[in-house]
Amino acid sequence: MATKYQIALYWSSPEGRARCPQMLTFLDSPSCFACHYCAEGWSKPKSFENRWERARLDRAHIIAHGIGGSDRATNLVLLCRPCHDAAPMLNDEQKLFAWMLRRPKCLFGFPIHEVLAELGPHVRAIEREFRGLDDHLVRQRLYQSARDLQVGQHFGPKGPRVTAASWAAVVMHAADFLKQQRSGRRKRRPV
Repeated sequence: MATKYQIALYWSSPEGRARCPQMLTFLDSPSCFACHYCAEGWSKPKSFENRWERARLDRAHIIAHGIGGSDRATNLVLLCRPCHDAAPMLNDEQKLFAWMLRRPKCLFGFPIHEVLAELGPHVRAIEREFRGLDDHLVRQRLYQSARDLQVGQHFGPKGPRVTAASWAAVVMHAADFLKQQRSGRRKRRPV
């Protein structure tokens, strides 16, 4: 069976992108191909290969092995456990790809609607700051904001976790940083 890294390499290649152009794959940041769930710890190993192999993502068949699907990277995607459990089991890759694109997205492991609810009336202003930016740049800025704010974890029966309110604060911090950066650029332009 293909390794997780081989699967990520395939879907970030021109051939993989041609099959599903909207599939989000950044080699330096492992994440679920459907909901984009990622854990910051997955990006700690130095090599991209080790990052992908360490990530708690399932290898999911596009065409099920039981009906003739192969174990090659071309027939596998990487999904978090909830997405893998919910994924349709069909013999039509386009239906799976469409399902993956419709899947509600996560931000740092939280359903995005929970973080948006915490942001409340600030959502539109924050969205303006992130609009047009490369997804990879946004992810890097969010992680840097989390480090800047020294986001802590709550320890409960489900283990350590960061609350949606904490992630909302991270998003607001990142948006403020981007706004200041943009206004600084505008001031430096000659008149």
